[in-house]
Amino acid sequence: MQQPPPPGASAILTRTLELIAARSPAIATPILDSALGAGTITRAEHAALLAELVGVPSSAGGPARDVVERLRHQIRAAIRRAAPVLARPLLDQAVAERRLTPAQEVRILRRLRAGVPLPVSSAV
Repeated sequence: MQQPPPPGASAILTRTLELIAARSPAIATPILDSALGAGTITRAEHAALLAELVGVPSSAGGPARDVVERLRHQIRAAIRRAAPVLARPLLDQAVAERRLTPAQEVRILRRLRAGVPLPVSSAV
């Protein structure tokens, strides 16, 4: 029988996901700036993709272009790679404060490496 999580484990996971979401625009910006500089996307697409990362629905309308979908994939991959690194200090602190068990920290880090639901949708 599995033991219930220590108090705060759910809150720590929520805070971890919020931290990753908050850092997502900074992770995506170099990817989008490069695509904009290369003429691969328009300024409107650049702005719409950044807006998606902070939860603002796209107002660009129209069918999604393949290049935009590829950029979404690149952004998701970059965020997924950065997620465990971003989360580690928060999780380590929670373990040190006994708000999270070491096993829970390992499970959360595995989940982050596998890919958490990320904010980049396919709305543009």
